[in-house]
Amino acid sequence: MNSQLKRMQFLAGIITENVLYEEEPNFSDLSKIDDIIGDELEKAAEEEEDSINEIIGITTVGFVLAIPGIVNGVARIIQSIKKKAPERFNLSKDGPTPLEYIIQFTDKMDGYLDTPFRIMLKPFVKDSSKRDKIAKFLKATTLMIMALGTDISKSPDILSVGKDLAGEFFEDLATSKNIADLITKAKVVIPQLLK
Repeated sequence: MNSQLKRMQFLAGIITENVLYEEEPNFSDLSKIDDIIGDELEKAAEEEEDSINEIIGITTVGFVLAIPGIVNGVARIIQSIKKKAPERFNLSKDGPTPLEYIIQFTDKMDGYLDTPFRIMLKPFVKDSSKRDKIAKFLKATTLMIMALGTDISKSPDILSVGKDLAGEFFEDLATSKNIADLITKAKVVIPQLLK
């Protein structure tokens, strides 16, 4: 009897320890996104005939040229983040746990992306209000890449963050089925933000 009690206590300790020390999501790979965006914008600027003009920055055409590389690069990083997700979030199916993971992602997103996006965009977009709009839109696009395959309409928190970032454009972004959809929509929206 005494040995059974000790065994139960031992097992309870293991269970409690596993619950207390469950692995937390690691979003540190987000710090690589601004480098990808900067590289893609530099390539696009070099491809443009006028290159980077110190007065107006990159042209709308140059920015549109960079969009597929930007979105695909961000998607690669998001995929690596998803692969590292703790098992408890079960990202392989739609439901409450993937939404919890995305909510945690939105909480960390500003810390990793906000200032770096604005700094990285500065040489390319001279107007600070346009730069802020594009930085927010890129964050919304990053959020949508993370949410692909998940029904975010079940989460008012995620919808609220997305609308704060992309405003009227978020509803359209939220209907994206895949990366190609996001690229197409970004090619339409970014030129409007640069006007």
